[in-house]
Amino acid sequence: MQTSHILIIDDDTSMLVALLEMLRLQLAGVTVNTSNSPREALEWIAVKDYDAIISDIKMPGLSGLALLTEIRTLRPATPILLMTAHDDHAFVVQALRGGAYDFIQKPIDQDYFVASLQRAIQVRQLSRQVNDQKLALERHAEELEETVKLAVAEAEAAQKQLAFLASASTLLGASLDYEATLSLIAPIPPGRF
Repeated sequence: MQTSHILIIDDDTSMLVALLEMLRLQLAGVTVNTSNSPREALEWIAVKDYDAIISDIKMPGLSGLALLTEIRTLRPATPILLMTAHDDHAFVVQALRGGAYDFIQKPIDQDYFVASLQRAIQVRQLSRQVNDQKLALERHAEELEETVKLAVAEAEAAQKQLAFLASASTLLGASLDYEATLSLIAPIPPGRF
């Protein structure tokens, strides 16, 4: 089983520790990075393709929606789960329309959170598999195209040889003077016969 890589972004250090511990206990094979700075997290996201990103919405320096927009620009296929303690339906809808995978209400329901995160990881891994298979098919199609081009060139060369032999056979069969006819088709340098 492959290791999944998760990034949690929250300015509340105690929340980061609690989420890290929860995931350590409930999800095997998951590596979790944490950041209390949205700007720092964006630097990490630019160089690492995480399986899922979990972010608080209310953080100093960069709002959750602005962070969501920047992450979508850097990693459009990465599922992003947003967390908030505020119950604002319009904000939830805006976040989901902005590309959030799910919206997690604080205090966090552990079962719902873990299940949502597992689905997000699975979606990302399936997306990678589809992309890998698409690239493999494209490479195979290119190789097949080259093979077909080579086979067509060989067939054309064989066709030319057959046409030449058919023409020579017709000329040779029509003539009783085989030496004269042969000299017309393929001249023989003096002294060869």
